[in-house]
Amino acid sequence: MKKIIQLIVLIFISLSCMAQSNIRLNHYWENPYYITPAYINTQYPAVFSMAGRKQWVTFDGAPTTFIATANLYSEEMNSQFGAKIFQDQIGYTSTTNLSLSYTYAVTLNETWRLQLGVAGVYQRLSYDASKIILDNNSDNEAFNNLQPETSFNTDIGAELASRSLRIGVASQNFASLFNKNNALVNTNFLYGAFRTFTENPVDFGVGACGIQYSRMIQTEFNATAYFKTMKDEPDKFQVGAFYRTPGQIGAIAGVNISKALSVFYSYEYNTNSIKHHSLGTHEIMIVYKLKKGPVCYSCF
Repeated sequence: MKKIIQLIVLIFISLSCMAQSNIRLNHYWENPYYITPAYINTQYPAVFSMAGRKQWVTFDGAPTTFIATANLYSEEMNSQFGAKIFQDQIGYTSTTNLSLSYTYAVTLNETWRLQLGVAGVYQRLSYDASKIILDNNSDNEAFNNLQPETSFNTDIGAELASRSLRIGVASQNFASLFNKNNALVNTNFLYGAFRTFTENPVDFGVGACGIQYSRMIQTEFNATAYFKTMKDEPDKFQVGAFYRTPGQIGAIAGVNISKALSVFYSYEYNTNSIKHHSLGTHEIMIVYKLKKGPVCYSCF
């Protein structure tokens, strides 16, 4: 009975940790669709991405995340259709999300576009009982509390974008505001990003983001340098750094292998007490852009 009580307490702790944690990648600056359905890469009719994140390496039970996205943009319809799937493993708990989104773009003038997006999300929370060790394995009733849970949710977002500047707001798991039984709590973003497009060999970009989930608030700042070999060519590679409160710093590097294929890597270091038990967080993302369309001067 003592082990059963301990297991139940551990389950509630795990669920509480999930409720207080927002699942996201460092690379959302390169593909904001990770955090908002309102983002459109209007320069390409189709964009596909895959990303993996191993958090707090050597820390037992630390999160491991995989995310894949696909976006199809129709300039004639001023619309984007998107899909995103992620799987996040924390200890013996696993969260899987599958979302389908629709985004509509309103051209305000030659410079600015207003993009509005909404996504329907299917969520599943499950457990790997094989990772739980009890002193008495006959306590089968303890595992009755580890039944899979499914729920439905909604993501919404709005973004004002020009070629060099974008400002946006987004709300993930919006339906969780009205249904507290959903696996993931509501998370809100307010962000802005700016980058230069010049004939110089190096361009620069900066970004800032405020993130609110439950009673916790984080801020993040990003700075990136983009390098090109010739003034009329696109970026060849980039390097950047970011800081996220309350004590996370990191570096991001990326290379455009071709006009269609890009690869990004980031390393994140936590400056608080977890640094004594971890070798940091590693993340990689691959982006494939299908058939470049006409240049869009209101894009970023």
